[in-house]
Amino acid sequence: MALVIFITFLISFLSFDGFECKNLGGSAELINHNNEAISVAKTVYGDIYDCIDIYKQPAFNHPALSNHKIQMSFWKEWEEKRKLMSRNHTTTKFNPKDLWLEGRGCPKGTVPIRQMTKEQQKRALRADQALKYPSLATGPILDFAGITVNADPGKKYGAAQAVINIYNPKVVGPGHYSSATIAIESGENQIQMGWIVHPQLYGDYRTRLYSSWTADNSRSTGCFNNNCPGFVVLSRDMPLDYAFPSISQPEEQQYDSLIGLALVNGTGEWLLVFEFNTVIGYWPNSILPNLASGAETIRWGGQVFTPPSDDTSSQMGSGLFRNGQRRITCYMRQVTYDETISPDKSSLQTHDSRCYYEGYNFYDKDSYWAYSFLFGGKGGKDGVTCIY
Repeated sequence: MALVIFITFLISFLSFDGFECKNLGGSAELINHNNEAISVAKTVYGDIYDCIDIYKQPAFNHPALSNHKIQMSFWKEWEEKRKLMSRNHTTTKFNPKDLWLEGRGCPKGTVPIRQMTKEQQKRALRADQALKYPSLATGPILDFAGITVNADPGKKYGAAQAVINIYNPKVVGPGHYSSATIAIESGENQIQMGWIVHPQLYGDYRTRLYSSWTADNSRSTGCFNNNCPGFVVLSRDMPLDYAFPSISQPEEQQYDSLIGLALVNGTGEWLLVFEFNTVIGYWPNSILPNLASGAETIRWGGQVFTPPSDDTSSQMGSGLFRNGQRRITCYMRQVTYDETISPDKSSLQTHDSRCYYEGYNFYDKDSYWAYSFLFGGKGGKDGVTCIY
């Protein structure tokens, strides 16, 4: 049975989002959303968003969503489950006042879609090419360090979440990225979400929220965030490329955020949730049919992408791996799936990759940590042994 996580429903704050992929010319003029923008919202980081009518969001440009109805009927059920789940999770809550210059996002009935020049959009679309590489790899192009659980035959998972430590790893160059990721998979369908440093995708080196999806292992479908139609957004305050305001430093104050995915009972829609008070949106079952009944595999950990033309990889997590030292090494805590189930050593696989490691994974009776693990590494030249 799918169990959803930690969601505060404030219906007056809900709205929806998407982004249409187009081949555009090379001039660096601002891309406006024609007459669809009702107003403009600006963040404290200088990002500018057009506020688009919720029913005209580009998500509906996906051919499978031409007759899709925005899902609202499940919110009462989720609010009840959120109250239950939030008792077991300790983290902060998202406050729109910390992000938007005017203390709020878009007006009711609209969604924020980031303004981009044509050149910025072309770079973002090129970033999607990184998704074609296998998601569970050991380098040299895509490295993963973390844990995996696989459902028993005939069973599937209906939720995945964790409180993720927020860092800003050093990324070698524009074509590289480093992320802390939760991923669910079933057949060729996959969803990823977490935080990422991806200068090609975002145009800066900030640590930002991200998501991605594909229906066919990225052969011809899927993208990051709103780079293509499909994801339906349910928040007028929380953009998919949210820049985290507080970043951890080794041996200094640590910051973290709860991020999760949850299957809507009876609909096959997967919700993307952030902290206890924000439902960002959902992936309709018509674009990810293999995931409509649940996930066969869940992964938690760090990923680093290195372009094939480069032989130097970026940092993962804090850029350090010190096993057992949570104030130095990036962590995920309160790792759970389905009905608040925590992984145990008999049900999971652990993964290291070249210069990146996973460790210190166990269940702590302290509810602040519950099930947790560490991951990270400094990266470097291919073929060089990393000593920590």
